[in-house]
Amino acid sequence: MAAESKGANKGDSMWAKGLLLGKGIARLIADSVNRLWHASVRSGEAEIPLNLSPERKRQLVSRLEEQLRKPPAHHSNKALSSREKELVRELQEHTALLNRNNLTRTAAYLEFYGKHPDIHWALLAHMVSRNGGWNMTDLRGELLPRLLDEGEIESVFDMLETANALIFQDAFPQLLLYERSRTWNRPLFHLLPWLHVSRFMQPMWELFWDEGSSALITIALIINEQNYIQARVAEHPRFQDHALHSLMRLTQAATQTNQIIFPCKSAPAESSAVGRAAGSKATASAGRPAAAYPGAEAAPSPSQAADAMGMPIRAGNPGKPWPLYGRVLENFPDLDERIEIGKQLYALLFGLPSARDGFHRFAREVPHSGSRADYWPHLFQDAATQTAFPSSYTERLNGCALREGASRLCSPRLPAAWPDRPLAAPERYDWFRDLSPVAHLSAARAGAPAELTRLHCAGLRKLELAILARELID
Repeated sequence: MAAESKGANKGDSMWAKGLLLGKGIARLIADSVNRLWHASVRSGEAEIPLNLSPERKRQLVSRLEEQLRKPPAHHSNKALSSREKELVRELQEHTALLNRNNLTRTAAYLEFYGKHPDIHWALLAHMVSRNGGWNMTDLRGELLPRLLDEGEIESVFDMLETANALIFQDAFPQLLLYERSRTWNRPLFHLLPWLHVSRFMQPMWELFWDEGSSALITIALIINEQNYIQARVAEHPRFQDHALHSLMRLTQAATQTNQIIFPCKSAPAESSAVGRAAGSKATASAGRPAAAYPGAEAAPSPSQAADAMGMPIRAGNPGKPWPLYGRVLENFPDLDERIEIGKQLYALLFGLPSARDGFHRFAREVPHSGSRADYWPHLFQDAATQTAFPSSYTERLNGCALREGASRLCSPRLPAAWPDRPLAAPERYDWFRDLSPVAHLSAARAGAPAELTRLHCAGLRKLELAILARELID
């Protein structure tokens, strides 16, 4: 009788947990639809015109046709001077040095943009690369390891790291060559084939040199880099079977896993503690609840959370986290979708007046660590890795905040999550084989919705619910 009673109690408990979980999922779906509709009503459309006249576009297409008639590699008949050969070697070595990991790449993009703000793509690459780092550390954080096995985690990291490194390996020598062209006071883009850069890019850089269209070179680089990784990553058998399958499962569980977000940092005039913003750990206070696991910190008080976010502290209103803008990438293998998402992100980053300064301020003032505590320390901390987590998960989230007394979610810094991995030599071939990429040479438009703050919170909540559901089933 006691055993039967115990079994019945366990069944009742599971039934109650399942009922609560079902209610949570239904409430989350309703809230997400409502908030997304309000976000799209509030968001205006950002646009960056290409400013390419019909005549100039015809000339550009003619140049591209000429490039296609040449052999794919080292097609220039001109012999390089010893000085040019040394330059090519120097640019390749410098790129390899900075291509050590996601942190070095992300910092290199920002440093270059600081010196050459006409190259908008460098800042765009910096912000997108930050997202790459956050996605990498998520794999060693507190949530995703409860949904993926170690083999899947390794496969997804391998894909993320390879894509991040390949883009840098291809694009950064181009940026350095532009910088050296300015130093030498003459265009050096005939050297691009010796840097293994696609024939598609030489006419783009030459036109940019002549006319200075930041939009043109940015959109051209978006087209080039996404084509560069299409067969090498997005369609490569090495990633198709394991990494992309795992990512698709995660995407079905939570949209947070395929969001590209740009945090919008408050201006100093709006902030009470700008210098202590991202990545900082809240000061311990008397009476705070104990942490959920060794190394974890309990949630700060509302005033501490607001202070850590650099927001004004007012009675009855502790302030809100920095808002997040961005896009959701639905289908990573789709080349056209990735190019269009890249253009939309460009339009957001440089063409959304209400948030542009906040994006740039975040890039300048918040060092990239790989931890999501960089932008939301009220929800995330970088204090531990997955080895410190308890076997069962405790529900933490309440909308965009933590439940009372809950500890913050662990989001480790990149060095604590992943050691450096040397990049294997990429396959050498030119992706540019016809004029179809010309269709993407158009204005960059962001569309709506632009703000993803609520959607980001909903994605985290969906991950949490997926974990609770899995533990209930197991």
